[in-house]
Amino acid sequence: MRYEEIHLDKPRKLRYDFNAVADIEQKADAGIGEIMSEKKIGFNVIRLMIWGGLKWEDPKLTPAQAGEILQKFLEGGGDITYISVLITKALEKSGILGKGEGKNAQTEAAK
Repeated sequence: MRYEEIHLDKPRKLRYDFNAVADIEQKADAGIGEIMSEKKIGFNVIRLMIWGGLKWEDPKLTPAQAGEILQKFLEGGGDITYISVLITKALEKSGILGKGEGKNAQTEAAK
């Protein structure tokens, strides 16, 4: 699986698959494109994105617990921009937001 290393309370792997993004969309009551738009990005979205990207390693993780992890990270001198950049990188690696290395990309390359 494709993931992005992230150092919060401990080293973790931020990964987005179809189910993770669907869960995020369900909690946000919006599609991923809308969620990631500049108009929607805020603390709730960042918390949901961290929760969705980490729950594959920790299935019992809740959005509130993800918020606690983020709070401790920020209190320890962490930067919210770091978080946003890694969320974007992990989404790009997943192929969810754009052309990945999946079947369609391989088919197009063969033409």
